Order: sequence, then C-alpha cells, then structure tokens
Amino acid sequence: METDERVSLPWIHKHLMVPWNHLGKGDCCGRFESITDGFYCEECEFFVHKKCSELSEYIQHPSHSGHTLQHQKRNLHHNCDLCGRGIKNLLYRCEVCDFDMDLYCAKYPPPEVIDVSEKHHHHHKLTFLKRHYKFDCGVKCGKIGEDEFFYKCYECDLTFHIDCVWHPLEVNHSLNYSYTTMDAGKRVSLPWNDMRKSDFHKKCYEEAPESIKHSSHSIHRLWLQFTSLFGCNLCGKPIMDLSYHCKICGFNIDIYCVKYPLPEVIDNPEAHHHKLTLLKKHINFDCDAKCGKTSENEFHYKCDECTLAFHVDCVWHRPEVEHLSEVNHTHHSLHPLKLVVMDRLLEYSDGKCRLCERKIDHRMFYHCSSCNFTLDMRCVIKPPPRFLMDLKAHDHQLTLFPRLDSFTCNACGLKGDRSPYVCFQCGFMIHQNCLALPRVININRHDHRVSRTSVLGVVNSVCRVCREKVDWTCGGYSCQSCLVYVVHSKCATRDDVWNGKELEGVPEEIEDIEPYVVIDENTIQHFSHKEHYLRLHVDGVLYEENKRCSACIYPIGLQSFYGCIICDFVLHQNCAEFPKKKWHVVHNERLTLVTGKAGYFQCDACFRFSNGFVYKHEEMELDVRCGSIIEPFVHPSHPQHPLYYIPGSQKEICNGCNLKESYVLRCIEDGCEFVLGFSCATLPQEVKHRVDDHPLSLCYGEEEASGKYWCDIFETESDPRKWFYTCKDHRACLHTECVLGDCAGFMPRSTLEYDDNKPFEVVLNDSVTRPFCNMCKSRCMYPMILKKLGTSETYCSYYCT
Repeated sequence: METDERVSLPWIHKHLMVPWNHLGKGDCCGRFESITDGFYCEECEFFVHKKCSELSEYIQHPSHSGHTLQHQKRNLHHNCDLCGRGIKNLLYRCEVCDFDMDLYCAKYPPPEVIDVSEKHHHHHKLTFLKRHYKFDCGVKCGKIGEDEFFYKCYECDLTFHIDCVWHPLEVNHSLNYSYTTMDAGKRVSLPWNDMRKSDFHKKCYEEAPESIKHSSHSIHRLWLQFTSLFGCNLCGKPIMDLSYHCKICGFNIDIYCVKYPLPEVIDNPEAHHHKLTLLKKHINFDCDAKCGKTSENEFHYKCDECTLAFHVDCVWHRPEVEHLSEVNHTHHSLHPLKLVVMDRLLEYSDGKCRLCERKIDHRMFYHCSSCNFTLDMRCVIKPPPRFLMDLKAHDHQLTLFPRLDSFTCNACGLKGDRSPYVCFQCGFMIHQNCLALPRVININRHDHRVSRTSVLGVVNSVCRVCREKVDWTCGGYSCQSCLVYVVHSKCATRDDVWNGKELEGVPEEIEDIEPYVVIDENTIQHFSHKEHYLRLHVDGVLYEENKRCSACIYPIGLQSFYGCIICDFVLHQNCAEFPKKKWHVVHNERLTLVTGKAGYFQCDACFRFSNGFVYKHEEMELDVRCGSIIEPFVHPSHPQHPLYYIPGSQKEICNGCNLKESYVLRCIEDGCEFVLGFSCATLPQEVKHRVDDHPLSLCYGEEEASGKYWCDIFETESDPRKWFYTCKDHRACLHTECVLGDCAGFMPRSTLEYDDNKPFEVVLNDSVTRPFCNMCKSRCMYPMILKKLGTSETYCSYYCT
C-alpha cells in the first residue's frame, strides 16, 4: 500500500492504518461483519471494521442515556452489559456507573420492543429491560443471566439474553429442521431441538451414572467427569461441565450428546440439498461449509453423493462467514487474493496451502495468480500471526516467512519447504507445528523424564525410539540423568510414545517401585506376599508340575526361585525382581504390577489368558512375560542382533509362527528383516510334557527340512519352517500350541468365573486316559483342561467352554 492511503484513527489504534478487506473477525468488536472492508495495521496485525472506525470517541447511547460513554481500550476483563459477551479489545465505558458496552452493541443498539416470531418461534413481542437482574434465559441456553440487560415477554413471563434473541441459531432451537431415524425398520422424520449450551441441570447430575457404554464409542466404557479442557468429540463444542471420558482413548462426549445422540442421517436443506450421514471416525477433514474452523478428532457429517464433509455444528449453524470475491491478507500484502471456485486445482499450483501446507480443497480457495500464492479457507479466516514471542520455542522474536523455501527445522531436524518461523537475529528456523513442542515429558521407552533441548550435542547418537541417526546440531529430547539418551522431537511426541502430558513445572514424584525388602542375603519380603518371608533356592526342582510361579504361572523347572517358608507360594527369582511400576513400549502410560487380581485376563500383547500377575493401566493389561520385555531385546533365535519395538501401521509376519502380528520386535540392521511377535518372543525355551521323559526344547524352525514332520500330540503333519518343540533326540516336531495349550497361563486348581456359567476349575490333564471334551467331542490333548464345578463336564480349551 502507498503511504498516502494510510489513515489515522487515534481513538482506536496508535499506528497509521491502511484500507483492508478481510474475512475474519474484527479486532475491534470481536465479531464478523457482512461488510468486511475496514482498516489494518501491518505492524500490529490489528484489523478494524469500517463501521467500527466510524464511531466517535464519545457517544450518547440509548441503552445508557444518563451519561456519556467514552471509547477505551480494554485493560481488564470486561463483559458487555448489554449482550453479556466478553469484550476483546475496544469498548465504550461509563466510569460513573461502571457500565461497559462492546462496539457491536454500540453500532447496533437493541431495539426497545421487538417481534422475533419468525426467527425465534416466540409468538409475543419482547421488551428491552435496562436493568441488571439475575434470570434464567427462556431459550434454555444454559448461560447464567446476571449483571446484564435482557428482553422480557410480559405475557409469558419469560426472559431472554440479548444475544439469544438475535442469534438463536447459536442455541440451535431449529424447529424447522428434521433428522431421519430408524423406527421399527422405517425411516421417520423427527424435529431436532438442540439446547446444548448449558451448565449441568440438577436432573442431569442426579441421573448421570458413574460409567456408561455409548453407541458413539462402543469399544470402551466412558466415565463421568465434572470438568474437561477439551471439546466434545461428537459435536465439537466446548465441554462446559458434565461429560463422559474414555480413559484409554481420550474420547470425550458432553452430557447432551450422551442423552441425545447425533442422528445417523439428517435432511437439512438449508445446510445441503442431499441427505447427510454421520461418519463416526476421528479424522482430519476440510469442512465444506468453509467455516475456517480446525477439523480434528471429531465426528462429522458426510454427503455420499457429493463427497462433501461438514462439522456437526456447521450442519445446524450456518457459518457467519461470507466468501468475498477478493480479500486482502496479512501474509500477502503485495496483491489481493481472489476467490477461486472450480472442480479441480490449478495446473501450476502444488496443491497445498502456502502457510499451513495442508492439501487445498479444490472446490474453494483464495489465490494470487501473479505470485502463484494459494491459501485454504482456514488460513484466510484465521491466519497464523506474523510475529511471535514464544520463549518455549525460542529466546527471540520469531517472524513468519510466507514463501516456498527449503529449510531444516532447528527444533526437529526435519526438512521443510514453506513458511517457517524465522529468527533473523540468530538464523533459527522452525516448523509451525513444532512451536508447541512440550518442554518436559515422559516417554514409554525410558524410566526418567526427558527434556527438550535446542541442541542435542551428542555426536554419533541414535534416536532411542526409531533407532535412526540423530542430527546432534538440531533440537530434540534428552535425559538429564542419562547423558547419551536422546530422542528425535517427532519420535518423542508420537501418540504411541508420549501420553500428551506436559510436565514442565510439575514436581517429579519419587515412588518406591522396589518389589521386595531384603531380610538377609537369602530371604526377602515380597510386596505380593507380605504375610510370610520368601527364601531363595538356587537349584530348581525338576519340573514338578504343581510347583508353579505365582507371577508367570509357568513351572519352576530348573530355575532359581523364592519359596515361602510357611506356605506353597513360589516365585521365580527373575519374576520376583519385576518392579511395582514401569514404563512399557506398547503403552504410553505407566503400568502398575497387580498381584491380587480376581479372575483372569487376556494379555493385550500376546493374547494369551492368565490369572497370574498383570501389568495394568486402565484397560491395558500385560502378563509379566510380555511386561518384562525391554529394549534392546536379545532372543536366542536371533543372537547376532538385538530386537526393538518399532510400531508400524500394518501387521507384520512373525518369523516364529508365520502369522501376522500387531505387536512385534524387529531387527534394525540393514538387510536383516527378522521380525518376532510378542507371543513367540515369550515362549518358554524348555517345557515338560507327557510325550517324553525329558524336557522338550524350543526349535526355531528348519528352512531346509526334507521329508515329513509329525506332531505326536495332534497326530497330524507339522510344518518344520515354523517354530516347534522337539525332544532330546530331535525326532519329534510338536506344535507349540499343542504342547502348551491355551490354559497354560492358568494356575492348576484355581477357579475361573465368566459369563453366567458355573465356575470352572483348572486341572492337570495327567490321567491315564484323556477325557473327552463336552464341546468338540475330541480327546483333551492339552496339558491343562477346564472342568465345570458341580458337573462331570470337561473342556479341552478356553475356547471350547
């Protein structure tokens, strides 16, 4: 802009301003305007609507006729005494009466008497009352009505917020809308009355159970909570008070969506001319209502005919934004941006927004053809700030550099190709999405906290998550206690590594995680068996089936163990060492060792059943064999290289069983593609079975085997390329599942209760004649079977019960 176009508005802003056309909210009144031209300060990024700029420094206003109101800049928290909204920047104030009014109400004074029957479905006239009075709003918006003016219907004795009268769609009493639901197999149209904005009603509080199962999140239980920092994952609205929360997934749903689930199919012609279907997936999408709001981690409506997507809120509340044919933008002041509406992207465009790098929605965007500069609707309406002072990111002021240019981010060490924030003082450059990197966190690969540092400084270091080389000149995370422990910024903040909690300023709790107290060199008191002392036995007993470790449930075998000096409680020496709390690679919260768990569980890593000790956090449960896996993991089947847990998006084929597994350990050496699932990684190396007098050994498959291999237990041919158990003379090739069965994790003589059946007793299948299974009618071949108490029924496996 030329200097002679600048204007001075001293009672509004201290700097000269240039004429500007902008779609976003004004910094003056905090609202959208249908006429979006105004004035803009390039130095402060301050935008004023033209209508607001025409106001005088002093005004007489009909809502406060007793005194003159003076224009002021907000220096404390103020709410408008007319509409009740928070005031963002500028206001009119009466110092005598302590009366505040925002610029929007100054421009558009509420009329004394109004008829809103068409807009509000209230059939009487409303009168404006100019007094401060506590009241309950008649539209049930849930906002507290106090210390503000209001409208009143004298015939119905109802009161209303000013804002609720003029913006009923924000409260969404949309009685003319309908949605389609299924009733007895038929589609029925019903009115959709949405009164979401509410503090919790007494009835909601009294009727809300502590936990629920909800159709929107059927995989886990949801738990009642009274406060939330997040929005509802269904409707996207902020949660005010009561809500339900999934402790595993972080899913949140407000109390209204619990009571009145979003309709599966809706027909709202004002929003879209086709029926819209609710898509129950948490994905990022561009809202086709062009609202400019962030679309992350919430459900949305989709039109299958047009392949369009909409926020739930935008379906019911049409956005206030009007899409002008031409706008000015703070990050491209050289030329105006023009609205482009077409069914495909421009051929010479790279298809991404210049500022945020998101893929451009080709149906509507803003573009400068002279500079090949393209912005999506989100960055047009809510652009990132030009200048930023964020001491968490950098010590100096950062400036957005809105151009295509290759750079290396100093915070994460990765390449970028556009619009970094730059410190011209020291040459620091950072991705926009790296600005919010936390300072201090826990990750599931390490027992200590790790802290963000601007320069790692550890030469020839390797990231402890992805195992790739780290650029020591860039930022990352490091452990203050273990000086060589470093992690890439992006790896440390992955959802499967970090629990999302910023710990800066949070004192670190010192917990006692030691599992036992040493009494003397051979005696301990274990926290799981405090009533008696345990004594160390260095020489194990030769596979006495009834003497089993209470933690892992496997026989003591030849291993050293701790045995109770009074009762028959036994722990392997290794199992007795397991800490009471630990971090684990498969879960991003700390796990607690639970020893007195009633019933049984299924391990989430190997999927075996057990009633032994369990490492647990909420719904995540790991048996102690899987829970004890740490990196680097060394397995006898692959002794030349250690194995690491590096999760991927796809299941991988395990080298042990040739089956696809979700949780796998892999070799990271170049050219080595060895992969081992948790179920095979935790198989016992030796096991005793009735087919042989000697212990059976785990064999890791024979790639070049010739001839037929036979499983004597299942009495069928076996595949020697898969892992199997073999005897001393290597003549047998026994399936691992046949040797162990699916009840190997249950303690003999224990009882299992599930469903509505009678309890089952776990018994050893050691009789001379193997019993028949009541379900599959075959001989029970596994070493442990289940017997229903009070009956003669026997079952060969858990899956037969």
